[in-house]
Amino acid sequence: ITIPILARLDRDIIQLSIDTSPTPMHQRGYKFETGKAPLREDIAYSMLYASGWNNTNNNDTTNILIDPFCGAGTIAIEGAAMKLGLCPGRLRDTPLVGTNLYNPIRWEELK
Repeated sequence: ITIPILARLDRDIIQLSIDTSPTPMHQRGYKFETGKAPLREDIAYSMLYASGWNNTNNNDTTNILIDPFCGAGTIAIEGAAMKLGLCPGRLRDTPLVGTNLYNPIRWEELK
Protein backbone atom coordinates (compact mmCIF):
# COMPACT_ATOMS: atom_id res chain seq x y z
CA ILE A 1 0.00 0.00 0.00
CA THR A 2 1.31 3.44 -0.86
CA ILE A 3 0.58 6.48 1.26
CA PRO A 4 0.51 9.87 -0.45
CA ILE A 5 2.74 12.48 1.18
CA LEU A 6 1.71 16.04 0.43
CA ALA A 7 4.02 19.05 0.57
CA ARG A 8 2.87 22.67 0.70
CA LEU A 9 5.39 25.46 0.38
CA ASP A 10 4.57 29.03 1.47
CA ARG A 11 7.57 31.35 1.18
CA ASP A 12 10.16 29.71 3.44
CA ILE A 13 7.82 27.31 5.30
CA ILE A 14 7.10 23.80 4.11
CA GLN A 15 4.25 21.73 5.50
CA LEU A 16 4.33 17.96 5.06
CA SER A 17 1.23 15.85 5.58
CA ILE A 18 0.28 12.21 5.14
CA ASP A 19 -3.02 11.28 3.51
CA THR A 20 -4.24 8.63 5.96
CA SER A 21 -7.74 8.17 4.59
CA PRO A 22 -8.89 7.42 1.05
CA THR A 23 -12.24 9.16 1.65
CA PRO A 24 -12.88 12.68 2.98
CA MET A 25 -13.11 12.91 6.76
CA HIS A 26 -16.62 14.39 6.68
CA GLN A 27 -17.97 11.11 5.31
CA ARG A 28 -18.91 9.09 8.36
CA GLY A 29 -19.63 5.81 6.59
CA TYR A 30 -23.37 5.43 7.20
CA LYS A 31 -24.62 7.05 3.98
CA PHE A 32 -24.37 4.95 0.86
CA GLU A 33 -26.36 7.22 -1.43
CA THR A 34 -27.25 10.88 -1.08
CA GLY A 35 -29.84 13.07 -2.70
CA LYS A 36 -29.45 16.52 -4.15
CA ALA A 37 -27.69 19.03 -1.85
CA PRO A 38 -27.24 16.72 1.16
CA LEU A 39 -26.12 18.11 4.50
CA ARG A 40 -22.58 16.96 5.25
CA GLU A 41 -22.24 14.87 8.38
CA ASP A 42 -19.53 17.06 9.89
CA ILE A 43 -21.67 20.19 9.40
CA ALA A 44 -24.63 18.52 11.13
CA TYR A 45 -22.36 17.47 14.00
CA SER A 46 -20.99 21.02 14.29
CA MET A 47 -24.50 22.51 14.33
CA LEU A 48 -25.55 20.16 17.12
CA TYR A 49 -22.34 20.76 19.06
CA ALA A 50 -22.77 24.55 18.80
CA SER A 51 -26.37 24.25 20.01
CA GLY A 52 -25.24 22.52 23.20
CA TRP A 53 -26.90 19.23 22.27
CA ASN A 54 -23.86 17.22 23.39
CA ASN A 55 -23.77 18.84 26.84
CA THR A 56 -27.28 17.88 27.87
CA ASN A 57 -28.27 15.25 30.39
CA ASN A 58 -28.75 11.93 28.57
CA ASN A 59 -31.38 10.89 31.14
CA ASP A 60 -33.50 14.01 30.53
CA THR A 61 -36.54 12.72 28.63
CA THR A 62 -37.83 16.26 28.06
CA ASN A 63 -34.83 17.09 25.87
CA ILE A 64 -35.98 16.16 22.36
CA LEU A 65 -34.26 16.78 19.05
CA ILE A 66 -36.63 18.02 16.36
CA ASP A 67 -35.49 18.45 12.78
CA PRO A 68 -38.38 20.01 10.81
CA PHE A 69 -36.39 19.94 7.56
CA CYS A 70 -35.40 16.29 7.86
CA GLY A 71 -34.36 14.99 4.47
CA ALA A 72 -31.79 12.25 4.74
CA GLY A 73 -31.87 12.34 8.54
CA THR A 74 -28.29 13.56 8.94
CA ILE A 75 -29.03 15.81 11.92
CA ALA A 76 -31.08 13.10 13.65
CA ILE A 77 -28.40 10.46 13.04
CA GLU A 78 -25.59 12.70 14.29
CA GLY A 79 -27.69 13.76 17.30
CA ALA A 80 -28.43 10.16 18.25
CA ALA A 81 -24.77 9.23 17.84
CA MET A 82 -23.75 12.13 20.09
CA LYS A 83 -26.26 11.09 22.78
CA LEU A 84 -24.97 7.52 22.67
CA GLY A 85 -21.35 8.72 22.88
CA LEU A 86 -20.42 7.13 19.55
CA CYS A 87 -17.22 8.23 17.85
CA PRO A 88 -17.88 10.16 14.59
CA GLY A 89 -15.49 7.97 12.57
CA ARG A 90 -16.64 4.64 13.98
CA LEU A 91 -17.85 3.26 10.63
CA ARG A 92 -14.91 4.45 8.55
CA ASP A 93 -11.98 2.30 7.57
CA THR A 94 -9.13 2.48 10.02
CA PRO A 95 -6.37 4.78 8.74
CA LEU A 96 -3.03 3.33 7.66
CA VAL A 97 -4.15 -0.32 7.60
CA GLY A 98 -1.68 -2.36 5.58
CA THR A 99 1.27 -0.10 6.35
CA ASN A 100 4.07 -0.20 8.90
CA LEU A 101 2.53 2.88 10.53
CA TYR A 102 -0.62 1.02 11.60
CA ASN A 103 -0.77 -0.07 15.24
CA PRO A 104 -4.03 -1.96 15.92
CA ILE A 105 -3.59 -1.95 19.70
CA ARG A 106 -3.04 1.80 19.82
CA TRP A 107 -5.94 2.42 17.44
CA GLU A 108 -8.35 0.47 19.69
CA GLU A 109 -7.15 2.55 22.66
CA LEU A 110 -7.92 5.76 20.78
CA LYS A 111 -11.44 4.67 19.81
